[in-house]
Amino acid sequence: MDVHRSGAASKVIGDDRDTARAGTVARLAPDAGGPAEIRIHAESGGEGVRVWIGIDGDAAVVAIRSADLLEEILRETRASGHLLSAVICNGTPIYVGSSGIAPLSSKPSGETP
Repeated sequence: MDVHRSGAASKVIGDDRDTARAGTVARLAPDAGGPAEIRIHAESGGEGVRVWIGIDGDAAVVAIRSADLLEEILRETRASGHLLSAVICNGTPIYVGSSGIAPLSSKPSGETP
């Protein structure tokens, strides 16, 4: 998985399984509206890709940014053919495998096995 910058927004693009296995750490630029930093680490294994996100800020900032990032990660992993097994934000699972449960949003993400 590679993390690419596009202005202030960044996105995860899964284009190479070897790169994904090695893991990628990226510091994403904050939006103009806030000082929060975002860090992402991704690893690929037998069960699919696991993503860890660290977001600085209060609970409201973390909730909004983690929901946005989760949707983007889901889109990109689907488009690249990678299986997303888990997304953890600040130590809390926000997406777990094929259940599609995203506790912070309390709605199914739509990911199918």
